[in-house]
Amino acid sequence: MARLPSSFHKLSVRARDALCELTVTTEQDFALVEHVLASGNAWHRFERPKPRGGVRVIYAPETPLMDYLKRVLRNVLQGLEMHRCVHGGHPGRSVITNARRHADGGAKAFFLMDLKDAFPSVSQTKFDEVLGVKLRRHIQSAVDVDAVDADAIASVITDIMFVDQILPQGFPTSPGVLNAILYPVDREIGAYLLDRGTKLNTTFRYTRYVDDLTISTSSDTIDRETRKAIQKIVLRNGWKIKKSKTSYMGEAEEGDDERSTKMPVVTGLVVNPDGRLTVPRWKLQKWRAFMHQVVSKEVVSELDRQKIAGIVGYLGMVYEGAIPSIVRKPYEAAKARFGSGNGRLPEGQSGEILDPEETPESMMGHGGTLE
Repeated sequence: MARLPSSFHKLSVRARDALCELTVTTEQDFALVEHVLASGNAWHRFERPKPRGGVRVIYAPETPLMDYLKRVLRNVLQGLEMHRCVHGGHPGRSVITNARRHADGGAKAFFLMDLKDAFPSVSQTKFDEVLGVKLRRHIQSAVDVDAVDADAIASVITDIMFVDQILPQGFPTSPGVLNAILYPVDREIGAYLLDRGTKLNTTFRYTRYVDDLTISTSSDTIDRETRKAIQKIVLRNGWKIKKSKTSYMGEAEEGDDERSTKMPVVTGLVVNPDGRLTVPRWKLQKWRAFMHQVVSKEVVSELDRQKIAGIVGYLGMVYEGAIPSIVRKPYEAAKARFGSGNGRLPEGQSGEILDPEETPESMMGHGGTLE
């Protein structure tokens, strides 16, 4: 469990005030963060089963730390440079905007990849090596401190974002850290597709939702050379690829082991040939049963209320009011009783961004130009 990092004791009075100013935090709230860290109970660890087997380790921060980390995300991490391909852990972006990038572009061929163990692959040492200088510069540009105090502030921010030197899934800051760390990879893939699109006279689109990478084109194929080159970029930058979730939908040579005949599903949404986004039927059936069950209850828990509001909001955003008949009746009943949320199922105490296959969350143009 957490203990108050030694970096907190190294803050000067000026650095402490500047840190509160930087994160838009009162001294009282900052003292609560120190208290919960010093207690050794700043978070709790639990395991969540993955849809395809295995478990995902989640760290759920207690409320004072959770609230403070959200402030760090908004006021610090989102000030660091990240690529325009990012759709996860960023304001106004979601699994829906990620999939819509490809649907709106008339995509015919898709190449999907997942980074393996993306969060555990980011150590505190790696963060400092890749982003330490940028973080300190950002601090000095945002608040009036010298280099010594900037170092002290950066150390505190870094210490509270990691657990045992590893980026924890469940902290609200972790997707933002991952986005900033992956900027060089995103930039290199974007540049490659820009050049490749110009040579092939085609359109490539690239998006990333946390650790899910999607490349699409309005042509009928993404050739093997292009797919292999993208994988090499990822591997060369020190990341691993989850082979079980690497797939290609489009025309291909016989024996192409990456080719799939399934409908393309991008961050949990089916991209139809006519450009419509739809929720997979199995998920609609699951949600229909859940909505029926909850609506029929006289007393409903707050968690179920949040789930229902998330489902209703999500369906409304995906279908823009034209709700499928399979869920229309329970959808209308649930919306009338519970209202609609922001399109995200509740994240529980941990705030983690889950696999798009589990729950809703929450560019390349013609001739290789970036949209």
